[in-house]
Amino acid sequence: MLWPGSCEVHEQFSERRLVELKTLHPGAAVLAHPECTEALLQHAHRIGSTTALLRFAGESRATDIIVLTETGDPAPHAPRESRQDLLTVPGADESCSCNECPHMKRNTLEKLYLCLAGPRARDRGARGPAGRGAAADRAHARPGLTRVEIADAQPVYLDHLATTPVDPAVLAAMTDALREHFGNASSGTHAYGWSARALAENARAEVAALVGCEPREVVFTSGATEANNLALRGTADLWPRPGRIVTTTLEHSSVDRTLDVLEARGWQVVRVPCGPDGLVPAAAVADALTGDTRLVAINAAQNEIGTLQPWARIAQACRERGIVCHVDGAQAAGKVPLDFRADGIGLLALSAHKIYGPKGVGALIVRAREPRVELRPQITGGGQERGLRAGTLNVPAVVGMGVACRLALTRRDEDAARLRRLGARLYARLADRIGDLVLNGDARARLPGCLNLRFPGVPAGALMRAVPTLALSAGAACTSGEGRPSAALLALGLSAEQAGCCLRLSLGRGTTAEEVDDAADRLAAAVHALRTEKGTA
Repeated sequence: MLWPGSCEVHEQFSERRLVELKTLHPGAAVLAHPECTEALLQHAHRIGSTTALLRFAGESRATDIIVLTETGDPAPHAPRESRQDLLTVPGADESCSCNECPHMKRNTLEKLYLCLAGPRARDRGARGPAGRGAAADRAHARPGLTRVEIADAQPVYLDHLATTPVDPAVLAAMTDALREHFGNASSGTHAYGWSARALAENARAEVAALVGCEPREVVFTSGATEANNLALRGTADLWPRPGRIVTTTLEHSSVDRTLDVLEARGWQVVRVPCGPDGLVPAAAVADALTGDTRLVAINAAQNEIGTLQPWARIAQACRERGIVCHVDGAQAAGKVPLDFRADGIGLLALSAHKIYGPKGVGALIVRAREPRVELRPQITGGGQERGLRAGTLNVPAVVGMGVACRLALTRRDEDAARLRRLGARLYARLADRIGDLVLNGDARARLPGCLNLRFPGVPAGALMRAVPTLALSAGAACTSGEGRPSAALLALGLSAEQAGCCLRLSLGRGTTAEEVDDAADRLAAAVHALRTEKGTA
């Protein structure tokens, strides 16, 4: 989709509209109307590029977006040294003289479009953007002109609760396992199987060391979602008749929706509410325990708000009554101290990709003694993982999880202290620029470097579109496509409208102070721009 400089749609073209077009049509070229050039350049300066907003990744090279004026002067408001960069043609061949044309009229725009579309489009006589036909549409769809990237740098990543980048040491260990130790860990008759099993058992010990359990209590799974399902369904299936399960209003969807299934089977599910601070009182959970309570399911750290729940006190209350306590530790393990045995936890779900490990691998820690916790397997087959999770072990992924856990244990306190400082810096800088900014959840009992913020009157979707060089989210990645208000934010007492004005910003190992400052400035500028546009500034 091309937007020529002579096109009438540019009469009301705005900076925000450009961002929306980039988001909705990631293959679009933008040929800016002269009246828009100033806004484009101002936005380019704010996102850290003085020469362009976007760029095309072509078949052989990437060039900056084209900003045209009818006089042929490339963006008169731009610094002189950047003007040549602004007037570049992606994919132009040596015979093309578009850059030299003194007048940006329709014939030149057609010529420019043909340069973008390629030689075959020119041979067909495809029409330019002012009068596009089927041939032009086909030409525009050619590979190499459909990918748009942010110019000059990748977006600043502020979504570490969704996932984390794989640590180089993790990648190296996994690569070695894939190349050199391809044997089946269940093959006990030759060296290939022995070496694979040795790697898996070493990884099992590294996972155990992170959370304070015995290696034999680690059951590898495909991730925390499977681990939660095994814990909940595996416990429920052991009982001849449905009983009572106590949980909270802040659970991850893999817990909450699994409990919906069990509730449909006749189980009574009691959801203890949290307070406006995003914390569930341990006493309230203890009060909900009855003689027919079979299981308690809680998260250690809320995956959207980041608040830390009192899991050790809740687990202790369960132990005193002989009730199994399952803790979803996917977001907490490796980031804050969590001790499976000392905290009295019965079942614990873990995920590798939340701590700089690979996706597709996790674990369920199943207590083997004092007391032993029993489960009904949900995947049957060859009897791997103590018979609790059948299937050939994914040794490279397991190895990666082991290394990630070892690094997390080594770096946990140092990382936590640094992320707390950066999180406080980010919040202070934003609050200084946005007077009515609201932090959702308790300010102290939260994951280091995690902020869930409400920007009153500014819809989260519009704000994210206005800052395309920041990678952040409005909530959990696993439910981001559903279009519903966050259940966790509603549980705090927010209205649907208020919940729709919230963003989650989660920092990580690679986040720098410079990135935090830049992110705060860009968000604040975008909030003020959107409010000005609505007349609410």
